[in-house]
Amino acid sequence: MSFTRIQRGGLRNLIFLIFGGLCASAQSQRLDVLPGQRVLFNGDSITKGYGFGNYTDPSPLRTIYGIAGILAKENLRNAPVFFRPEQVWAGRDADGNPKTIDSLAGELQTWLRRGDARTGDWMVYEDAGQVNQIVSPGPSPHLTDMYGRYRRNLRGMIEEADRSLGRNHILLMTMFEYDPRIPWCKWEVPLDDGKHSANDAIRDEASELGVRVIDMRRIMDRAHQYVQAKGWGRMVGPDGIHPNIYGNAVMAFAILGAMGADIGFWRVETLAPHFRSPEAGGDVKTIWGFTKNPTDVERIAILRDLQAIVAKEMPVSMIEPRTRAKGQFLHHGRLLDHPATQPAGTTRPVSYEIG
Repeated sequence: MSFTRIQRGGLRNLIFLIFGGLCASAQSQRLDVLPGQRVLFNGDSITKGYGFGNYTDPSPLRTIYGIAGILAKENLRNAPVFFRPEQVWAGRDADGNPKTIDSLAGELQTWLRRGDARTGDWMVYEDAGQVNQIVSPGPSPHLTDMYGRYRRNLRGMIEEADRSLGRNHILLMTMFEYDPRIPWCKWEVPLDDGKHSANDAIRDEASELGVRVIDMRRIMDRAHQYVQAKGWGRMVGPDGIHPNIYGNAVMAFAILGAMGADIGFWRVETLAPHFRSPEAGGDVKTIWGFTKNPTDVERIAILRDLQAIVAKEMPVSMIEPRTRAKGQFLHHGRLLDHPATQPAGTTRPVSYEIG
């Protein structure tokens, strides 16, 4: 990738160094993404896409990766693929209900085996579920050592990713909520030890293992304050957890910013029309979570204001780890070329890459 308007300072320089293949260009506002690189969204219902209060709306605004994809295609010469792998199922439990793999590391292993994740990909991890039911070995729910359990589960995922994607290609994030209907979805409330929250587990484990964290709670709080001050409503639906289409946009802006984009200068001309009403050729009849319906002109103004808020918050919303692992490979994912003939014993597409 190449990116522009890089501010001098440790954070920007660090982002420049760890995302291999990046080169600065003072004259261009585009990013040149290496062909073959992908961004994998690992998470629950938020990454699956619930921006309209359902999983079925065909609009790209329903998902974070849908919005990020539009922005990337408009602003990058070679836009990466943003996607969410299919959830991994492992048969049924004793009650006959579908059973997921009971560790974050196990799920990533399955994705790697079936090609949903590969060397050079980047992974963005999000979790907003009930903190007493984090994906981990049963029995569930967990009501003791919740902070420790979550940290160990995150550690397994990060260590698994380190052997494939590389921990420098992982982004974690803190989580937000606004008067959630489910008490266990409060991410800054102390857990059973009376001291640490679920967000603390994310921040602490990431810091110890050398992984960066987007303080998405801080960013979303600023956006939430803005829409409430304007009298529109909230950035989340009635459940107090799932972001609406504007919340999805804020998260997409923040993730792209964490990847090195000077997001305040990115064009949104392709994205903005989707926020209009169907009568104006857009996708949105009413905005889930809003109590007042903006006009089409106001909807675009809100989008641009939120973009500016994220751009302002990014420099202080990246949580850098205390330490970084030394003597490890950086998995750049720079694809060199495809072999002239299919290697013996293989069936899937094959590419060479720099180690």
